[in-house]
This record gives sequence, C-alpha cells and structure tokens, in this order.
Amino acid sequence: MISAEKYLETMVEIAKMPPEAIRKELKELPTEGLISPLKFCQERAGRELPKHNYGLVHQDIVNILGEKLGFKVEFGGYQKESDGIRRRYSIIF
Repeated sequence: MISAEKYLETMVEIAKMPPEAIRKELKELPTEGLISPLKFCQERAGRELPKHNYGLVHQDIVNILGEKLGFKVEFGGYQKESDGIRRRYSIIF
C-alpha cells in the first residue's frame, strides 16, 4: 500500500493534477486521513516550485477540514483571491 505522502507527492509533482482533481481525491479521505498529508505539505511548502504547490494543497486541506467540521467553504483561486471563505452552519442536535 502506498503512503499518504507518496500518493500526495505523485498527485502534485508527477501527475501534476489540476487543483479540482486533487481536492476531489482529498475530500474522499476520512478526517483522520488528512493529518499526514497536512503535515507533509507543511514540511514541503516553500516559495519555489514544486514546493510552492504544497502550500496551495495545504490551503485546500485546511478548507476541506473546515467543510468536514460543518463550515461552508468556497475555495479561493490561489493567490489571486482569498484562501477560501468559511461560513458556519447552524448545527442542530
């Protein structure tokens, strides 16, 4: 079985998947499955490519975690807009 880090590295560096495809793949992971990719992106983020892409994927993972916590997220357009707008839903138990 491939590690979460290697899988993410393949999506970002080798396959050069578009952001929408990466988001779709990450959204399918359970919440606890996002911890390792989040840490991996934090370690790899930087200003130059491909490191720069890890910062953008990190931004997406944070937004996905927000969705999983019940926030409505509108994903931003990397560096041209906000990093995602999060609005809290009312949760009724």
